[in-house]
Amino acid sequence: MERSYFRTVKDAFAADLDTSLAALGVEPVKGGNAQWRAIRCPCCTDTDGSCSIARATGHINCKQCSRSLDLFEWWREAHGTADDWEAAKAVGERLGVKFEKSKGAKRRG
Repeated sequence: MERSYFRTVKDAFAADLDTSLAALGVEPVKGGNAQWRAIRCPCCTDTDGSCSIARATGHINCKQCSRSLDLFEWWREAHGTADDWEAAKAVGERLGVKFEKSKGAKRRG
């Protein structure tokens, strides 16, 4: 079974969180635990690190703006990307994940 590009990008994100956050322009702050890392929200004017990002998936929860978005949703919102597919390609490019077009590839979003 062929692996989803979305899953491949999320796995690349989780493989090295600090490098991934830097590549995506997200500023980490002190705090967090084994599952979540405190960050400055990429979707609002958060300056205190009121947002947490899931280490395994890139899902964010912000206490300041009340957003709860997956990796591709927050990228879309923060950068004005048209849909999840375009967001996945943009995030993948920044994380060094090559996109190889395959037969029957489906768009999400």
